[in-house]
Amino acid sequence: MEIQIERPTEATAIVKGILDSDEVKSRFDKALNKYSSQMQIPGFRPGKAPRNIIIARVGDDIKKLITEEAIKEIVEKAVEENNFLKNTLYSEDPKFNPIELNKDFVVEIYTEIPPEIKLNNYKDFTLYRPVIEVTDEEINNEIQDFLIRSTKLEDVTHAVEEDNYVEVMFSGENEDPVRVLIPLDDPEYALKFQELINANIGDKISIEKEFPESFPDRRFRGRSGKFEIEIVKVMEQNIPILGPDFFKEIGKPEDYTEQNFRKEIEDYIRIQKSRENQNLLEELAIKSIVEANPVEVPEKYLQIRIDRFISQQLGNMQIDAEHIEKLKTEIEKSIKQQIAFEFLAEKIAEVEKITVDDSAVDDEIRKFSTEQNIDPNQAIERMKQNSSSIEDLKKSLMRKKVLELALSTCTIKDKEPEKQEDSKLVKPELTESIENVAEKSEDTVKKPTLSKENGSD
Repeated sequence: MEIQIERPTEATAIVKGILDSDEVKSRFDKALNKYSSQMQIPGFRPGKAPRNIIIARVGDDIKKLITEEAIKEIVEKAVEENNFLKNTLYSEDPKFNPIELNKDFVVEIYTEIPPEIKLNNYKDFTLYRPVIEVTDEEINNEIQDFLIRSTKLEDVTHAVEEDNYVEVMFSGENEDPVRVLIPLDDPEYALKFQELINANIGDKISIEKEFPESFPDRRFRGRSGKFEIEIVKVMEQNIPILGPDFFKEIGKPEDYTEQNFRKEIEDYIRIQKSRENQNLLEELAIKSIVEANPVEVPEKYLQIRIDRFISQQLGNMQIDAEHIEKLKTEIEKSIKQQIAFEFLAEKIAEVEKITVDDSAVDDEIRKFSTEQNIDPNQAIERMKQNSSSIEDLKKSLMRKKVLELALSTCTIKDKEPEKQEDSKLVKPELTESIENVAEKSEDTVKKPTLSKENGSD
């Protein structure tokens, strides 16, 4: 068996495996003899049936077996002889012609791999962040949002009006009624339940509807037909007014004033902007590192990552193909930059001897578990049952350390907000949630097959 490697680019390789015609015939004859000794053919003693009869019965099965075994051996030998194939990002199904006894059997496999990294510079960049300013308009808008979030629903006796909340008993044909709260201030609910407007408590209404799969309430999704609705309660929103009563209700001291409240809101906005500034600095540092150290991002792996990102972002939302393609075009540059940074971060970590030990991984899992009210010990044990999830989390933490190192060397300067370049980047998965890491480890996209280590990932 001969292995040949072609390298069209730094990030791609074509593996060619060749079984010459003599080896093909040898393998075929060996398998044929084994079948011949085991087959019971009427009129012939075991092992004495003519070759052409055996071939007619099991020849295709033997060729299929030889094909499968040869491909497996080609992959194993290619990985063993070429270390760079151990970390394949993507590989296509093998290409080959059916086995013929008088011809060489040739297999070709296209694969994508991380490119060789040559670091130029990943430190000492000058980055500009917006000056943090908080305007009265921003404070007023945030206060209004806060009041809306504090809104209470109060029972009313009048007929249903737009923007009311309506509690109903809802049932389909031959179904027991279930209690449902319908918020008519939501456009999707308002559109589907127009018949409720001007109805009164106790009214029973029959409707015929078709609910889309994307409808907010899962109980309605994908359903169609005739439904019965009985109005149980009508409520309207009561937006609170700033003053002593409201401040007392949210736990403030007696001498608390509107000026105190505005100052709290201003501080909150300032903290949020500081976080946004930090995120922006991280994005700009990543952009600077990638621009200073050009790397090739393999095309098919890029498309896999784009599809994965869209799937995670859209969830169960139904979007037509045209809009999906438009979204792919819009995010391609950002995802490509993200992948390039991942390649570079691994090399930087190697040069700087940056590592992530098991205790750091456990700490990250505990942090996530606490935020999600999950038992930390159970979460750690569950994650450790999936080695690929742990490895993904380690890489994520490693990238965060690399970015922290790069930022620690940068010169940070203030820049007026109106002069700041717009940075609409997809932030790299530096410290993904445990949920995302676990989900990615079970991704259904086409996985690499050219790696003993990653092939079954």
